[in-house]
Amino acid sequence: MTSSTRLWLALLVIPSVGRVNAAPEPKADPLTLTNCSVVSDCSPMGVAIRMGMVREDGLPDHEFQLLYQLRIHTKKGDLGPLLRPKEAAQAPVHPLGNGKKGALPAAEFDVTRGELSGMTNWLASEEGELEGGSTRTVFLRVEPHVFDVTDQVYLTPAKSNAVILVAEVDAASKVKSFQSLSAWLLQLHNNDAIQQRPAMLQYGLGKLNELDAYDTQGNQLPHMFYTLLREEKMDEADRLQCIQAVPKDVFQDNRQTKAGGAVVQFLDAFTKEGSPPVKAAARKKLDEIYPRKPNNDDK
Repeated sequence: MTSSTRLWLALLVIPSVGRVNAAPEPKADPLTLTNCSVVSDCSPMGVAIRMGMVREDGLPDHEFQLLYQLRIHTKKGDLGPLLRPKEAAQAPVHPLGNGKKGALPAAEFDVTRGELSGMTNWLASEEGELEGGSTRTVFLRVEPHVFDVTDQVYLTPAKSNAVILVAEVDAASKVKSFQSLSAWLLQLHNNDAIQQRPAMLQYGLGKLNELDAYDTQGNQLPHMFYTLLREEKMDEADRLQCIQAVPKDVFQDNRQTKAGGAVVQFLDAFTKEGSPPVKAAARKKLDEIYPRKPNNDDK
């Protein structure tokens, strides 16, 4: 069964078993690596996600558990609140599987708007109260965590590198729409009102800059920036903002993608063919992606 098929089934029956109370405060372990990525986006209903872990030193005698939590992003640097069902005393963690020998097979799961509607903490921010039928754009962090069952300790930081989902939520905490971060950004760029596109894109890229601790590859940002940068009719101000917003790890980790490589190729082309401001911005971004070692001329 495909992930998209399972997602639509999840809209009909939302499982409530296999969830336990919130974790104790975890510690960060540099030897424990997690990955989290969007598999498919069935917006506005939900998103399918894949998650896995590897323990670099193996620890074959230890049993590990992979799980995730759902956290509201408030502002960069802050540890926002966890989503919690109204009837629950604590926010739940969501177990995905146990295993030994320092690795767990990747697990796929669905996050749907029906499952999350009505939970508390959706509107935990300083933006004031919602009125009438208005909605608020809320960024939801799907955070991977690893629990060492043998030592009874969490091996991931409280705010791990996450997949970011975007929800429109009303005053009753009902989720009106739900999609991945990359799909949301492209939706702003493809706004039906052509005159509003630059302002909408500026808003979206500004919000991206306010996020932290997220997985660039897992959030499909290389493909999103590739789509934006290949837009021939984009004006110079928008192109400059797109170049400046490209994450410096767009083509640096061990999950390099064709889209990430294409972004680098566009940036390289802009250093040769763009206007002076575009050339300078592209050169600066390439230096962030591939830092140049100083030579004798730099001293």
